Amino acid sequence: MSDSKHLKVFVSSTFVDLVEYRKRVIEVLNRYQFTPLAMEFFGSRPHDPETVCEDEIDQCDLFIGIYAHRYGYVPEGKEKSITQMEYELAKEQEKPRLCFVVDEDTPWKPKFIEFDKQKELKKFQALVTTDHTVDFFSSPDDLAGKLATSLANYIAGRKKKAAQTKTDSDTVPIPRAPLPYIAHPY
Repeated sequence: MSDSKHLKVFVSSTFVDLVEYRKRVIEVLNRYQFTPLAMEFFGSRPHDPETVCEDEIDQCDLFIGIYAHRYGYVPEGKEKSITQMEYELAKEQEKPRLCFVVDEDTPWKPKFIEFDKQKELKKFQALVTTDHTVDFFSSPDDLAGKLATSLANYIAGRKKKAAQTKTDSDTVPIPRAPLPYIAHPY
């Protein structure tokens, strides 16, 4: 695992509805000197979106999921959205995951709600909230603050774990005192 200041963090969410939220997440990651792996930076690639996301998740040290009222793009011939596939791949690879779900009382523009995919979205969000202790957000600033707190806790946990898992080779052993040798004069 890489140094905390050089962690690669994959940012997963639907895009059109969460542009401002994603901007704030990337700002927070940059303040922590993490490397955000986000679709905004993928550029043009010769592979399909699933392959690109899989490659980026393979490289990441931490996964951040942001979920609101859109289930997301479902590739032709697939049953799950890219967003759900990203989450499941990170889970399968046992990547640490910090997940945030919009508070249900937060007003949301109807044009950013996929009414026809609510069943799939609710099932996916139920999976996420069952797998994790999630945090709920109500605005881009609220999400940024909660992410900063979660990242600080994550870093502290990594440091604590690193301190606990030091091997014997990391410490200098104290030599045993020699056994006393008593020579009798007779």
